[in-house]
This record gives sequence, C-alpha cells and structure tokens, in this order.
Amino acid sequence: MPDRLIHLESVDSTNLHCKREFDSLADGALVYADMQTAGRGRLGRKWLSPPCNFYGSAVFKQCFDGFGATMTLSLAALDVLHELVPEMDVYIKWPNDLFCGRAKLAGMLCEGVLDNHNRLKGVIAGLGVNLNMTGDDLAAIGQAAVSVLSVANRQIMPDFFAEKLAFYLNRRYINYSNSPESVFAEWRDANRLIGRRIKVIGFKGSEEGIFRDVAESGEMLLETAGGIKKINSGDVSIDKGSL
Repeated sequence: MPDRLIHLESVDSTNLHCKREFDSLADGALVYADMQTAGRGRLGRKWLSPPCNFYGSAVFKQCFDGFGATMTLSLAALDVLHELVPEMDVYIKWPNDLFCGRAKLAGMLCEGVLDNHNRLKGVIAGLGVNLNMTGDDLAAIGQAAVSVLSVANRQIMPDFFAEKLAFYLNRRYINYSNSPESVFAEWRDANRLIGRRIKVIGFKGSEEGIFRDVAESGEMLLETAGGIKKINSGDVSIDKGSL
C-alpha cells in the first residue's frame, strides 16, 4: 500500500508533484516538502516558501470538486492548530484562507487532475502554513500576515505539523465521504466573516455588502444594495469595524 505521508526535501511545488504522481499516490495521501522553488497561491500568485513553514498537498481521489477538498483540508488544519496552539484564535476566511485576527496565517490552492480524455480524476489541495516566520520574514510578504511563532511565541517543526495533519486529514476525509453535509456545517461555522460587512475584489471589479451566508456549493451570498449576489471567487477585504 502506498505511503500516506510523504516527505520531500525540495520540490517545485507540492501541488505540481502530486499532479505528476497522482496515479501512484494513495487516496488521502499528504505530501510535504521542506522547500518549494515554485510555490503558487491563488490567481497565479507566487507563494514565498522559506524553509521554516509547512508546505504540503493532499490527494483526493474520491472528491470531485475543489470545495469539498477545501473544506476537508482546511478543517484538518484547524484541528491541528486548535490542538497545538489553542491560544491562537484561528478562523476560516472565505474562500480558502486561515486567518488570525486581521492577518493571514495559511492559504490553500485546489486544482483538478484530468485524465487523457479530459475527465476529472480527482483533486489536489495544497496548503501553506506560516509556522516559524519571524517579523522580518512576515514583512517581506507584502500583506498582513502572521505566523505561529509571531503570535504564540512557539516553534512548531514542519515534520511534527505534518504528522498531526495526516492524522486529522484522514479523519476529516472519512467524515466527508460519509457525511459531506456535516463537514459543510462545521466549515460554515468556522467562517467568522458571515454577517460582517466586507468588500470582495474580483476579476470584474469589486462588490461591497454584508456576507450573509455560504451556499452548499461554496459560493458566497453577499447582500448588496441591489440584492443578494452569489460570488464564486475573489479577495475579501475585511471592514475595519467587522472584527
């Protein structure tokens, strides 16, 4: 049986590695690396990958949408953080970030894997978590960001984080396979911005309003002056008075 936790010293990106090796990897496998040379975030953005954080990707062969993979992996990451640093007040920021206060702690990138006939075989979900970055490291990111070290003054080694994540990922994946609606309910509850006034910046401009809810398919339901709008993707800016 293929290993479910795989460690690499260096790779272009764990998502790219998992896409290349998809057929040989176990369903639910977690691949992590000490360093990424071509880490990527959402919308093609470069993801800085200094060798002090967690960089990993999970393989989902029985999950055929990015939203299901996002929910499963983000809740597993929350499980780890709640166990190891319960004093950190971490929450999910739609669509797929983990925040502490008003700053980013972790980000995700989900990608579909296609066969030779352009049919979906499964999903790869990548996760980057700022574990041991110093204040100077965080300042280089160019946006509000925190690390476990900067908030909790505690170091967590990536290997240890990976072992914990593999455990919780397996449990969450089983939960999702048996009861996706219960996983959605937990994921929705962890989205603290529901009910808050926000601004969403997308490809076609920006929208402002109140984040009313999340549809079961993952879209944000944003209440604007013109009524409720469904939003599939975008960058969410938090109103200063919302947290």
